[in-house]
Amino acid sequence: MFVNDMCISDLWKLDSLGITDPVETKTKLETQKETLNHFQKTISVDISGRYEVALPWVLDNKLLSSDRKLAENRLESTKRKLIATGKFEEYQDVLDLWPVIKENSTSKIRPVFDASARTKGSPSLNDCLEKGPNFIEVIPTILNRFRKYKIGVISDIEKAFLQIGVREQDRDFLRFMWYDRENRDHIKIYRHHRVVFGVTSSPFLLGATLNHHLDNAHRNFDNVAKILRKSFYVDNCVTSFETEEQLQKFIVESKILLSSAHFNLRGWQSNVLLNPEKFSELKSQPDNFETMVLGLIWNLKDDCLSCNINCQKNEGKAITKRSLLSIANHIFDPIGFTAPVTLNQN
Repeated sequence: MFVNDMCISDLWKLDSLGITDPVETKTKLETQKETLNHFQKTISVDISGRYEVALPWVLDNKLLSSDRKLAENRLESTKRKLIATGKFEEYQDVLDLWPVIKENSTSKIRPVFDASARTKGSPSLNDCLEKGPNFIEVIPTILNRFRKYKIGVISDIEKAFLQIGVREQDRDFLRFMWYDRENRDHIKIYRHHRVVFGVTSSPFLLGATLNHHLDNAHRNFDNVAKILRKSFYVDNCVTSFETEEQLQKFIVESKILLSSAHFNLRGWQSNVLLNPEKFSELKSQPDNFETMVLGLIWNLKDDCLSCNINCQKNEGKAITKRSLLSIANHIFDPIGFTAPVTLNQN
């Protein structure tokens, strides 16, 4: 999942194998602790009950130079591509105007802010922010807990990042350009008031905000808060229960608890056929009984997990070591389903 974004030299470093120098590890832990302390000191709640956070600066933001010319070039390039593909009107309808078009997603347009863009000699916004802990490491733990009891359930937070405000003094660093709806020849400058998808620190800010909210939950919600604390991967909630009664109670209480912070848990799916009158929040079963759980395929009817193995792009091509390695490296297998096969390859 991360190889495409790494330098080749990084792949040969020991920390890529999980082996790190104790001094370096200590420094990372200290940095993460300082980042969390800064978060706890600066988080606040606005008059509507919405959390507001500060960007976790690791470098002085004064090092950032003006990137207006870069933004103008990106704007023109984006406009040409959207008009050519007939997506401009859909783009216009999305207020956060940086889409990645995903044909297999429930929403074909997802706003993404390219916070890694930089001008020559100047760091990018992402270079100046602490990204927090690596959340990929918690996936195996969550999936194994999901497999513990016979009733599995998943859901997600609707537009999770956009439910968290950004403090006033950091909003100028989240500015972007787009055209006036009434006059496409006129360019306006906007700025985000909410946490942005594409900024390196956003997953940390979401996770820390959720944990802060759950840690301060009313004692009547202690049990559901404890379950939620161990069930989130970014905006995805994944867990399991022994009985339908426990599931029903969890759905009701978790929605109440999170809604008080403007988080809407939705898209509930489970492997049991439940009474729709009791479980009105659950989505209807998909036609093929399959859904995705943290990168794995979950067959709701058979209650089986499997890896997504797509070899279609290699159809009709000669089978080589290179093509086999390419296929193997595209398989996301966080809990080792394919490990016996991988280990026995010659």
